[in-house]
Amino acid sequence: MSKRRKHKTDFGKGWRAGYSEYRYGTSKPITLANVMRPAPIFRGEKKKHVIQQTMDAMRDWRMSPFEEEGTMIAGLRSGLCLDGYGWSRSDQQAREIVSEALRLLGAKRPTWEQGQPDYVEPHENCKVCGGPLDEEALSYRDRFCSAECARIAMEKRTFWQTSRDSALYRRAVQLVRISRKPVRECQQCGKSFRQRGENGQAKFCSSDCYADHKRERAPSFKSNCAFCWTPFTSKQPAMFCSPTCKTQAHRVQSGRIKRLSPPVFDYVFAMAA
Repeated sequence: MSKRRKHKTDFGKGWRAGYSEYRYGTSKPITLANVMRPAPIFRGEKKKHVIQQTMDAMRDWRMSPFEEEGTMIAGLRSGLCLDGYGWSRSDQQAREIVSEALRLLGAKRPTWEQGQPDYVEPHENCKVCGGPLDEEALSYRDRFCSAECARIAMEKRTFWQTSRDSALYRRAVQLVRISRKPVRECQQCGKSFRQRGENGQAKFCSSDCYADHKRERAPSFKSNCAFCWTPFTSKQPAMFCSPTCKTQAHRVQSGRIKRLSPPVFDYVFAMAA
């Protein structure tokens, strides 16, 4: 700190000292918790007793351990206000007591996403009507059984949705776009389908049909292994059925095999012939 600034912060008492702290700050630590957090009402054993009584009252729940949370907070706050404490201080203390009681009871608060009605719906059902999804929709991870349900989901969309709802909305938009495309016939299984991608002309209804078609159309070469004489099929001309046979043949040709096993003997005999 410069001498000039230090001189300005060393004013005497009175309004000059207050202005100095306002203008140049102070070295005393000031935290928001000390300013905004009111002093607790219950301390020590009395606080433990109140928490224990709150736990006993909230222990017998039916649907959720949080079903009496609001009632307990309101009751504790009301009692403290009647004892002469301020509303903010009473509310803060009531919430701390109830929160500690729930923690000791082992209650785990669900997330906002888990509290939504569609969270309990299984992935095998439509998110709008609840009907079952077919195998094609499940393979593409669709969430709606038809374009009509997707349109309904788009109309019900709000502006304060989570990322999960936004993803659901994108799937609805995609399904509506797919419903507008012409119907085609799969060149592998003959099933009618609508193209899901934006580019190109799809010829197959799924990646499995594409893989089967590619496997059937791929050229194949049948021959016998030059080392073990086992018949095999390959996509291109080959002399050996496996990398092991290829390695063994190379070792024989380079003279690095001293022990003649039956396959090695047959290969050496074929080479000599």
